[in-house]
Amino acid sequence: MKPNFALDIRDTTLALLHRTPRGWRELGEMEFDAADLAERLDYLRSTALGLAPRGITTKLLIPASQVLYTTVEVPEGEDDDRRAAIAAALEGRTPYALSDLVFDWTGDGPEVQVAAVARETLDEAAAFAMQHRLNPVGFAAIPPDGAFAVEPWFGPSGLASSFLAPGEKIERDRAPVAVTARGPEPVVEAEPPAPADAAATEVAADDPPATPPEPGPAPEPPAVPEPEPRGIPLDLPEYPEDIPAEFPQDPPQEIPDPGAEPGGTPGDVPFYDQGAGEAGEDTGFAASPDPTDSDARDQSPAAAFPQGNGGARLTIGGIEAIRVAVPRSAAAAPADP
Repeated sequence: MKPNFALDIRDTTLALLHRTPRGWRELGEMEFDAADLAERLDYLRSTALGLAPRGITTKLLIPASQVLYTTVEVPEGEDDDRRAAIAAALEGRTPYALSDLVFDWTGDGPEVQVAAVARETLDEAAAFAMQHRLNPVGFAAIPPDGAFAVEPWFGPSGLASSFLAPGEKIERDRAPVAVTARGPEPVVEAEPPAPADAAATEVAADDPPATPPEPGPAPEPPAVPEPEPRGIPLDLPEYPEDIPAEFPQDPPQEIPDPGAEPGGTPGDVPFYDQGAGEAGEDTGFAASPDPTDSDARDQSPAAAFPQGNGGARLTIGGIEAIRVAVPRSAAAAPADP
C-alpha cells in the first residue's frame, strides 16, 4: 500500500499533503513556533479524516537540512558489494556512527547518488507525528534538484505494523513528492435539478379542483350453480301428443233468443225437455210435462215419475221446473265387479 497523506517537515514550517490522482495537494501549512500549533494540526487531521473516512496513513518527509546528499564511487558487481562500498564511504562524514545512519542510493554506473539521515532524526519525526495522531508509516524526503534522481526512501517506521492490515507492506514512490495544488479540497456541489416546464407545472388559481373518478360498476356476484335434482327419478311411459277421444261429445246446443219468438216476452223462458232425444230414440228418461197443459200441472209428481227409480226434482222460484230421473235400466243393472 502507499500512504494517502504526507507530512512535509521543513526547518521552520510543516504542511500536510494529500495524495490525489493529479499529484499532491497541500491542505494546510503552519509555523513550528505557532501558539496554536496543536489546534491547527488537529484541524488538519479532521480534514484528512473527512477525505479518508476509513483512516489516514502518513509518510514523513524529512527536511533537506537533516539529510546528507552525496555521490560515491562503487565497484561493479552485486548490490551487496556496492552497498558495502557506500557504507565505507560514509564513515566519518557525519557526527554519527555508521550504525546510527540510514541511507538510500540510486544509480547503475560506477558512481551512485546517496542520501543519508541519522536514525535519531527519524525517531524524533515519528514521535511528533504520533503525538498528533497522524499515523506515520514511513520516511522519505524531497531532494534538491539534481541531488537524487528518485524519492529517497528511508524505510518503514517502527509503528507501521499498527496501521497496516496483516501481511500488508508499504510501497515506495519512485518520483519525489511534488505539490501541484494548495488549499482545501474543492467541494463539488451537486447540480440543481433542471426546472420543470413552467407552463406545465403552473396551476391557475381559478382552476376547479380535480373531481375524483367515478366508481366503476360493481363486480358481479359469482354464479351459483343450480342444485342437482335429488330423489328417485320416475320412469314414466311416453304417450302420444294427440290422444283420440274415447267418447265423442255432442256439439253444444244454441239457446234461442227469447225475444225472437212471436208473442213472447223477455220473461218467458222456454222449457227444454231433457227426456226427449232424437226421433224414435229411448233415452231412458221420462218425458217432462208440458207446463202449459193444465192436466199436466195437476198431475202429481208420483204419477210423472214412477216409484223406485231414484227420481229427484229441482224447484226454481217455488215452481217445479225440471225433474231428473235415473232410468230404470240403469238402476236395475248390476254393478261391475
